[in-house]
Amino acid sequence: MGDYCSSPDTLTLSIPGGPSIDLMSDQQGFRVSEVDLGYPDVREDVEPNADQRGMDDYTRLFGARAVTIAGFVIASPLGSRQVTFHALGPFLDPAARVTLTYRIDPDAVVKTLTLRAAQSTAVFNDANVSDAMMGWKAPDPAAYDATVKQAYARTSSASQTGGRAYSWTPNRVYPAGGGSYATGTNAGDLITYPLLRVYGPIVNPSVQVNFTQAGATQYWNLGFTYTVNAGDFIEIDCYARTAFVNGDRRQSVYSSIVFNNSGAAFPFMPPGLAVTFSLFGTGASTPTVLQVNWQDAYLI
Repeated sequence: MGDYCSSPDTLTLSIPGGPSIDLMSDQQGFRVSEVDLGYPDVREDVEPNADQRGMDDYTRLFGARAVTIAGFVIASPLGSRQVTFHALGPFLDPAARVTLTYRIDPDAVVKTLTLRAAQSTAVFNDANVSDAMMGWKAPDPAAYDATVKQAYARTSSASQTGGRAYSWTPNRVYPAGGGSYATGTNAGDLITYPLLRVYGPIVNPSVQVNFTQAGATQYWNLGFTYTVNAGDFIEIDCYARTAFVNGDRRQSVYSSIVFNNSGAAFPFMPPGLAVTFSLFGTGASTPTVLQVNWQDAYLI
């Protein structure tokens, strides 16, 4: 059976480690009539001018975003209308963190939003069709490219050699980087924050990040008074501002960070600018590498 409508191109709800449902499939009984990705709330930061008209406006940040999907429910191969609502129920639990994966038009990238339920309606005023609406809030208002991009940087240690050897004849493509520094570009509309992994062995690693905008250079240095053993890594989440060994939240190394810039600041990637990542330290060998992970961040 073919899908009833070709727009949006992709519209899927999922819960990490749990159920998922394709809202554009004829098999599940929900017919989408409207998708509203909304515009994020603007967190105003203003104060009145003391002796003249107007306000001093320091506003620069978004708040949450409201997302609604409206349509109607009919009987389908899944079952009756009520069976369809049961299938949608897990995604309308405010305790769940729901991933909306969407693409409105096929020439755009597939994006994701992380949502929590805010409202839902179902009107039973017809024997066969029920109008329905589902609403969520996205605490992080940015929509992220569903594809995680990566780049790699190695130290300049003389004992370290780049690359790996494979007995493989056909062409094979690897992520960018692998030299003494890596460069990444956020192709979206909004600032995004990288996830950094420093793989050992390396003693007192230091991650340096910079970009230049309008002739001015923004610079960060995250140094660690810590030894990363071979087979281990430090995971630095620049959005959450955390640092854990092997991503284990029981093994924080935040207290070992030495911030060499103003304040306890973590790097970010502005839209459209090349950002350079470098790794320094001692005791590095061939496995030692800085892995940079990021998702381009979009408004819509």
